Amino acid sequence: MTAPIRCLSSHLMSYLVTWRNPQGREEGWIFQRETFPGFVKVSICQIGFSAVAVTAAVESIAYGALSLLALTVYRLTDRPFEYTVSLLQSSSFTTLWAVADLIFNWFFPNLLTHESLARAWGQMLNPTSIRIRRLQDQLYVADFEARIRAAVHGGIHDPILQGLARQGADVNQVIQEGAAFITEHLINGADSETLEKFKIREPDILPFIVTKAFYIYIFGSKNSEQIAQFFKNETQALILEMRSKYTLSDEVKQELTNTMKDLASFEKGVVSKEAQTVFNEVRKVAMKELQGLSMFVSHCWDKASANLPSEAAS
Repeated sequence: MTAPIRCLSSHLMSYLVTWRNPQGREEGWIFQRETFPGFVKVSICQIGFSAVAVTAAVESIAYGALSLLALTVYRLTDRPFEYTVSLLQSSSFTTLWAVADLIFNWFFPNLLTHESLARAWGQMLNPTSIRIRRLQDQLYVADFEARIRAAVHGGIHDPILQGLARQGADVNQVIQEGAAFITEHLINGADSETLEKFKIREPDILPFIVTKAFYIYIFGSKNSEQIAQFFKNETQALILEMRSKYTLSDEVKQELTNTMKDLASFEKGVVSKEAQTVFNEVRKVAMKELQGLSMFVSHCWDKASANLPSEAAS
């Protein structure tokens, strides 16, 4: 299961809510009958939620300072900044999560035990355009939905789990679309050596697969279609920008198409100056997708790899 980056207070909330809930974690809600927690547990949790809210607020100040400090090395590497920002996002949300549970604590038999699941419900209830779910939360909910679907033979009856399952199913549908795109457009007809490299994620095949994917959406067969949701929001915007920025001649387009034909051609690169300029721009977009967490490079890739015939996957 995908493990989102979470602050200390978020983990404390999970332990506290799991202890409070009569059915424990969400997986336990499927089969057990709901009961309400006792007055003593509810009262202790009121104190606990208040303490977590304060702790999360203090953490937010600390992570905010660390994020500013990480900016000093951003040109060298963006990893410290991305990590501390994820912790800041987690602590900021946990402050609101703990405050909300101070109210929900009195009215609901079970409360959500994981930050990503709480974010998913918050997104459903959010009337604004503000994004509450991060990509890592979407992938966690998708994994969660697949897990609880496998555990039940009939339908899911708990209304909270039903809402989470719908969100997870939507994300899993996008993942399936990404896997199908990889299979049909990126590795279809590839030789056994390329498929083996794809299966084990050899470093030299990553830029080829992702660059070819973006080339298809910018200049290839999907350049007039809606941009796929399995790409990052940032790279979706770059695809739109490049679609309007470039109009390729037939010669340049043919040269680029030939370059994207297979891994060997990709490694040779292009010859003409105009094709080189476009090629470098597409590769820059691909590198953006490869930095950090990507649904396309993680879950879609894994799904496509699992769908390979056994002889190709071995």
